[in-house]
Amino acid sequence: MFCRTIAIVVGMFGALSSAQGQTTWYVDDDNCPGPGIGTQADPFWNIQAAIDTASGGDIVRVAWGIYNDTVGLKDNVSLFGGHDPATWLLSNAGTSVIDGTGIPTDPSNPGISIPMTNVTLDGFEITGWSWGLSRVVFPACSNITISNNDFHNNVMAFFIFGLIDTLVEHNMFHDNNESLVSNQPRDLSVINNVFYDNPGGQYNAGGFYYFHEVGTVEVLNNTFVNCAIAVAGQQGLSIIKNNLIVANGVGISNLLVNNGQVDIAFNCVWNNITDYDIVTAGPTDISEDPNFVDEHNDNYRLQVPSPCIDAGDNTAVPPSLTTDLDGLPRFIDDPATPDTGNGTPPIVDMGAYEFQQRTASELLQDLITAVIGLNLQHGITTSLDAKLNAVLQALLDLNQNNNAATCNALGAFVNAVQAQSGHQIPQTDADALIAAAQEIIALLNCP
Repeated sequence: MFCRTIAIVVGMFGALSSAQGQTTWYVDDDNCPGPGIGTQADPFWNIQAAIDTASGGDIVRVAWGIYNDTVGLKDNVSLFGGHDPATWLLSNAGTSVIDGTGIPTDPSNPGISIPMTNVTLDGFEITGWSWGLSRVVFPACSNITISNNDFHNNVMAFFIFGLIDTLVEHNMFHDNNESLVSNQPRDLSVINNVFYDNPGGQYNAGGFYYFHEVGTVEVLNNTFVNCAIAVAGQQGLSIIKNNLIVANGVGISNLLVNNGQVDIAFNCVWNNITDYDIVTAGPTDISEDPNFVDEHNDNYRLQVPSPCIDAGDNTAVPPSLTTDLDGLPRFIDDPATPDTGNGTPPIVDMGAYEFQQRTASELLQDLITAVIGLNLQHGITTSLDAKLNAVLQALLDLNQNNNAATCNALGAFVNAVQAQSGHQIPQTDADALIAAAQEIIALLNCP
């Protein structure tokens, strides 16, 4: 689950109005029997009541809970979920769920309908819909922001007909048949999202499928894993950069059909059944194992060593993108990884998550845990543990501005592992221990 590092303090009593007349309305499904009046003390019981009451420029804040009802968004009204009802602060401790279980929907009657213009949907878990977030009628909608949501277990999670200046960022799309489908997009940006375990449905895609685009579609710094097709589109101009596209049926597809133009660069396209379909790999794309932290448990963050760290294109990152999907800073340099991307260092990583440099103490604790977890011969474990304890003691003395003892102790550990590699320590395990120690050595700038 991704985290948002946002804390917004709002007033403790009443629906709030700004000097410009903007009003904030509140919703809490636990305010039974309702209906409530939309204040913090007496919030509305359901989301639609707040939206219907709101005027242009207003904000609706929704408390944790499960909201089993359709939602019709309104022009110029923004909807934010994930609030602690005790304080009305945004918090990752709970979720605001828009749940479609048991509610029949179709393209004309979706679970969450998108209006014409200037709408933000942020901070919700959207699940259980046969046809979820959608707009399928003319005219095209504009200035729509869909951010920080978790779309899962939907047949069609998000379908939109006609988009102008629209941003889809910092979302999770997983365990849907279809995740994101757009017909006739114009200036659509899909940035910093993760798509995984989406087998495809009506469009046999699962990831991001767009067609008949009449403007520019940007697909930047996303992670696609185990989808029928990760990215597929045609016509218009497609910019596909800084993405991780791994273990899908098809990686990038169909982008040159019907005179489409495509700019593909600095992606990691690896281990797909078909990496590129009717399209040519970008000149700076790579095809290597990105080394996810734990892909079996859907943790698609990067760990060292990874060819995708410091390997993206800084010039492709919009100025507004300052954080990754975890809400942590972008453009973090890893001193242990050579810069292979484009731009002035620090270089952005590929994918939705930026590798965050950890402290030497944190890395050392992981290394100690790894040694213990190998269940090696008792004497070997004791010897290696003693050497790592020497590293730990030396680290505690770094306030003397002398890390020579730490570097020497790490070197002794590496030498001991190398001596037993392929003997008392299986070679693959030895290589992993040495790589972990060398990461600490690089972090400390050991000679």
